[in-house]
Amino acid sequence: MREILFRGKRKDNGEWVEGDLLKYETGETAILSGFSRYGFEATEICLRNKVIPETVCQFTGLTDKNNKRIFEGDIVNFYNGDGEYSPYEVRWQNSGFSVLMNGKPNLFDELDDFFSSRCEVIGNVFDNPELLEV
Repeated sequence: MREILFRGKRKDNGEWVEGDLLKYETGETAILSGFSRYGFEATEICLRNKVIPETVCQFTGLTDKNNKRIFEGDIVNFYNGDGEYSPYEVRWQNSGFSVLMNGKPNLFDELDDFFSSRCEVIGNVFDNPELLEV
């Protein structure tokens, strides 16, 4: 079974946090990254961070060649057998995670074990959009 995990950029300081996704009735979004030493019942003391909703991305369940988690919105370099690489964007599309070059499916349509084992996360579309400019 795939681990369900989300990532988002904190509103207060711009740092990335990972954990469970919380959506409040007010429309605010937060990432719950754990609980305080007071335990599960102390819901007001959980470690939650309000995040910018547009930056929330889901974990794909895969890791790159360096064992780094791959999230939707990540930019990965895919290394071919000739030592060359190409940047791809990871995106949720057609009921699954896909990799796109220049916003379009290219050599690979689907993010899978083969692709992830030969790629490296180099950034994300929020912090490093220039990495997709080829």
